Amino acid sequence: MPDAVVIVEVPSLDVLFANGYAKGMMESTLGRPSNLDLNTFEGEVLRPDGREFERAQWPIMRAIRGEKVADEEVVYRVAGGTSMRLRISAAPVYDPDGGIVAAVAVGRDITEQERGDSASLNPGL
Repeated sequence: MPDAVVIVEVPSLDVLFANGYAKGMMESTLGRPSNLDLNTFEGEVLRPDGREFERAQWPIMRAIRGEKVADEEVVYRVAGGTSMRLRISAAPVYDPDGGIVAAVAVGRDITEQERGDSASLNPGL
């Protein structure tokens, strides 16, 4: 399964790079074009238990502050309730002087995997 890769510039959060899978992942799962712009982001980001994932705690936002994040599960939900589950890792990108100039996030759509796991645990559903 391919991974989505997104690189954002710090401090503007402008998308410097998004691979084809990142651009098409949301459309294939949610049926709508992807909006990778963190400055105009639409929808909700939730923790797997349904609690809101505060913007400052999103993996990419933590990476722009210097934190490395590994395999964080998030649920992205758009208006109308359609959602997708992602496993995201993120890290800062440093310039030669040690300043953070960008952040990179790698995400995998695990929506179908999670549905399959749920179905195997609850075969009567």
